[in-house]
Amino acid sequence: MQNAKLYEKVENYSKAAENYKKAEALDTANFMIGFWLGEAQLADNKPFDARTSFNRVLEVRTNYYPALIEKGRTYDHPAVEDYQTAIEIYQQSLKLKKDTSVSFYLLGKCYYKKGDFKIAIDYFDKAISKDEKNAPYYIARGDVYYESNELKSAYKDYFQAITLDKNLAEAYYKRACGSYKLEDYQASISDLNQYIQMMKSSGEGYYLRAQCFFKLSQFQSASQDYVMSQTLDVTYKDSATYKRLIYSFLMSNQYEDAKHHIADNKRKYPDDPDFLLYDGALQMLLNKPEAGIILFEEAFESGKYSKKSIKKEPLFKSFKENEIFKKLCEEKLH
Repeated sequence: MQNAKLYEKVENYSKAAENYKKAEALDTANFMIGFWLGEAQLADNKPFDARTSFNRVLEVRTNYYPALIEKGRTYDHPAVEDYQTAIEIYQQSLKLKKDTSVSFYLLGKCYYKKGDFKIAIDYFDKAISKDEKNAPYYIARGDVYYESNELKSAYKDYFQAITLDKNLAEAYYKRACGSYKLEDYQASISDLNQYIQMMKSSGEGYYLRAQCFFKLSQFQSASQDYVMSQTLDVTYKDSATYKRLIYSFLMSNQYEDAKHHIADNKRKYPDDPDFLLYDGALQMLLNKPEAGIILFEEAFESGKYSKKSIKKEPLFKSFKENEIFKKLCEEKLH
């Protein structure tokens, strides 16, 4: 059994479960081995195997609260999502321990996942009333407020979570999300700096910080963070992110980088006129107006753009008074 504990320390839960099974076969009277086996199986993303183990424990110790809680977790597991059964089990657990915060917290999580936000808030309130120093409880309630668009309440809960645990990276990221939605981009950047310091390999932190820099027209910083987000997470190698990256390159005079990415995305998205538009802008900025006009004409044929949208676009500021460009806008745009 000692080997099982060692495997758990290095997060090799499959091997840990194997060793617990061997230990269980040698000591059938020790129900705790079955409980530890279930925990290892649950950590190994095998909720059905874990449920079988917890059921065996509960046959021997009917009122063993931890086993009942863990059995509930096998139902609200992402691979199962049977939240109603999990709720029934967590309600049952309250009969064993009326004053515990854990059951209230897990009930809140289930109702949140079901989309019943009001009930979720009620249970998180109860959990916090039982344990006011538990930072994850505030994060969980903050998530409900965030999804309900009650951004100031969400911000307060994330703030409290950080006050209780300054090493909780998740809280910094979520508070940054709240600040971003509240259009307080500097506050968001401040929290993202902390988050990135803790989670250097997470693309989402760089991506959201890039979005903040973009909103603040700090395009060189934005381009650097977009590149980092794409390096760390392929999720951000989508056309929308590439458009913001190219725009940032153009707005910060990084023309060679813009040229490379425009050519690559024109090949990947041949029917998207935005990349033609950016290529046209690049040619104009490189003092190649003839090539730029041809590209703009092709982009304008899509019917996507209006005189108003082109006129107010800062990217076109340096050449929007070009007579040929002005004439093209008049003729081709609505």
